[in-house]
Amino acid sequence: MNDKTLDEKFFEYHTANPLVLELFEQFTRRVKKAGHDHYSIDAIMHQVRWHIDIETQSADGFKLNNNYTSRYARLLTKENPDLCGFFRNRKLKTISELDV
Repeated sequence: MNDKTLDEKFFEYHTANPLVLELFEQFTRRVKKAGHDHYSIDAIMHQVRWHIDIETQSADGFKLNNNYTSRYARLLTKENPDLCGFFRNRKLKTISELDV
């Protein structure tokens, strides 16, 4: 039985896959530069998936869990204060160190 919290699973995944956050930031900055004041983190996540699955054709079976989407939005905002408010985050059901 896996007793890890979603945050613990997320941070393990993030540590093992640092490129994912880099792609989230890259695509978010492109959207912002295009003139958007707000955007969907879910749309960005699907762009990251497209990039890895199609454009780079990942051979290692890379998977991006939907459960991590909100954590990526919060981590991206935490590490890039200029993106604060770009994503509209709902209140998490569990306590997270990413709450800002």
